[in-house]
Amino acid sequence: MLCRADLCNATRWQSMPVYPVISLPTLPSLTQFMPEPTRDLHLCLGDQIISTAISSGYSELLPLLHDFHKIAIFVDFSNLKDATLLQDMAYVDHVYLVEHKNLMLMAQYKTNPPSFLPADMNPEETLILPLLFQALTLYVYTNIRLIPIAGSIRSTLVSRIQITVAELPVPMLDVLFEAFPQEVLWIMFLAGTSSVEVTQRLFFIGHLKWMCQSLALIYWQDIEDKLRRFLWLHKQFFHRYKELWMEILSYIPDDKNWDTTG
Repeated sequence: MLCRADLCNATRWQSMPVYPVISLPTLPSLTQFMPEPTRDLHLCLGDQIISTAISSGYSELLPLLHDFHKIAIFVDFSNLKDATLLQDMAYVDHVYLVEHKNLMLMAQYKTNPPSFLPADMNPEETLILPLLFQALTLYVYTNIRLIPIAGSIRSTLVSRIQITVAELPVPMLDVLFEAFPQEVLWIMFLAGTSSVEVTQRLFFIGHLKWMCQSLALIYWQDIEDKLRRFLWLHKQFFHRYKELWMEILSYIPDDKNWDTTG
């Protein structure tokens, strides 16, 4: 309980956890507890995010993303009411480790952003990292802990993503989207889907409109395929993504052949 309170406090204040990560015995692999068809659902990261994470000194982000992906797939396809299963695979410990690691990296970036970068790297592209750390924090609550849509912590986390995007220098969001289209689209859909306040939701819809147009995403299946290429999204909330897509469609000019049912 103390560890959980520590992580909640760090999330609330965007600070480093007070307590260092608990030394745990070697945890069993999540893969062995997953249904057979899910074992091939591997995370495929783009070259640009891999290069940026490594060059900026945040290579730990890459295995962390894989761990998040495996946990989310487990949550989506397994019976979370099976207490014996959760105990055998040390589910609580797996979640604790990824959440602690992400909060540590987010706090590290906040106090010590990358400074020594390769000469051929655009330093502005490292701004994808704080956005991704914030989105992963929200992801914990939406797709792993499955906190209700109106939860106050979720509202706080969505607001932080909105503020971070809004405060990007012009036209920095365009730069990030060009370099990381898969990741930025995923982040904006996650935040937009989790927002309940009208003005805030319209903020994400406005950005997602031109992103979908830029990527020529005109069918729902196009959107779903794009989102599935990054971190796995829980089926319980996926209908909300389609609802958001329907709202985006209403903001797209009539002369575009945007499908509403595909």
